[in-house]
Amino acid sequence: MKYQLSLHGKEVTMILTPQQKLERAHVRLLDSDDLRFFGSIAMFGKTEISERLPTAGTNGIDTCYNPNFIEGLSDKELLFVVLHENMHKAYKHAITWKHLSDEDQLLANMAMDYVINLELYDMDKHQRLIKMPKGGLIDEKFRGMDTQQVYDILKKENEEGKNAPNININQGEGCEENEGEGCEENEDDSQNAGNSGTECTDDTETDNTTPSESGTSDIDLSNYADSIQQRAKDMELDSHDFDGEALSDEELEQMNEQLDEAIRQSAQMAPEGNGNLNRKIKELLEVKTPWQDLLADFMHTHCSKGNDITCFRRYNRRLIGSDIIMPSARGENMGDVVIAVDTSGSIDEGMIQRFLSEVSVITDDILPTQVHLIYWDTVVCQHEVYDETDYEMMHHMTKPMGGGGTDVNCVLNYTKDKISLESDIECMLILTDGYIGYLDEEWNNVEYPILWAISPDGTPNFNPSNGQVIQLDKE
Repeated sequence: MKYQLSLHGKEVTMILTPQQKLERAHVRLLDSDDLRFFGSIAMFGKTEISERLPTAGTNGIDTCYNPNFIEGLSDKELLFVVLHENMHKAYKHAITWKHLSDEDQLLANMAMDYVINLELYDMDKHQRLIKMPKGGLIDEKFRGMDTQQVYDILKKENEEGKNAPNININQGEGCEENEGEGCEENEDDSQNAGNSGTECTDDTETDNTTPSESGTSDIDLSNYADSIQQRAKDMELDSHDFDGEALSDEELEQMNEQLDEAIRQSAQMAPEGNGNLNRKIKELLEVKTPWQDLLADFMHTHCSKGNDITCFRRYNRRLIGSDIIMPSARGENMGDVVIAVDTSGSIDEGMIQRFLSEVSVITDDILPTQVHLIYWDTVVCQHEVYDETDYEMMHHMTKPMGGGGTDVNCVLNYTKDKISLESDIECMLILTDGYIGYLDEEWNNVEYPILWAISPDGTPNFNPSNGQVIQLDKE
């Protein structure tokens, strides 16, 4: 692409290479408060410029762009494409929707793109920074749907052979709906989303593309209804798995961990105040990490002191049957763990058992001095004490009691009066629905770490002044 610059009073033409254009796009993302999160995501994984793809694609971590494809895009279109690929990464589509891709790769790719392109459109309706290239899939009828829902509709359309026309957001009904919000008529700048049949080139260039040159060249369209075939031929389909190799469970788990770390680090770069994006980032951080992992991280971080020593007083039961007998790791100067379970009636016994089962496994590894399991509603109804001989069976041995109102402050008062005087508390876990009224100011003075585990039907808005919060999910 050519750029006219004025240098010492003379007009100079500068031609950027595809690599320079791509780097320029990454810098623009990082410079934008609204888009910095995805600019940071783009820094994770490898970025390749290669002709092995007709357009662009990601395998979930790495991205690949065709140099000729880059050359044919305006700055706004390239920024759109870069955001598109990195949203696939941030939303972990290669993992989350793998089962859909395994069932039907084309429909899965289309479904993911419909969802992402609508979101990108909403990010910049006036096209100040980004603009969808010709051939992109977008349809108002899919607004508010996730990939699974869009996929089901596409699958039904294909099975029934219905010709369901696309609604172009910037034309016809879509434009009327969004009049005054990026729907300005411009012959050279109008989008032909989903039914253009054009190559993603500069806006002023005409199309000389054939379907074989598109991103669908390696997909057999014979099993698809006419409407699906046409949409697949018209769009420049990006690749969501350009390596073409099935990943093992171990590789998928590794990818998941890498993306979780990328999301956490990128979230730190996102500025406060961008409401929609902040909510999306929060969803990525909270939903994608299993609560069991968050619980384990909390307890291993705060209850093992990081100074485990080898102790031969007890063997590692996880190696029974392997002909290997290894000593357990026991933390030096380990204190007690307090587990406080809300039995006011809002948490069923099944959830209590699931939570305590996870805790049992973890405590059997870290071996605190004692575990104090207390049940409470408006008062502490029961107090059970366990040691290393029965951590594994704790969730089977316990007998929950209670069922009245809710006053979590009784937990703190009881702990101070009955446990802290005789024990060094390492951390406290509180299982509750979060509907607990007010918290005494004394909670702010608690020096040991607190984890608030909110039940699946509990409030998502619980925000204590002290402690970490995790939301449990239904089985």
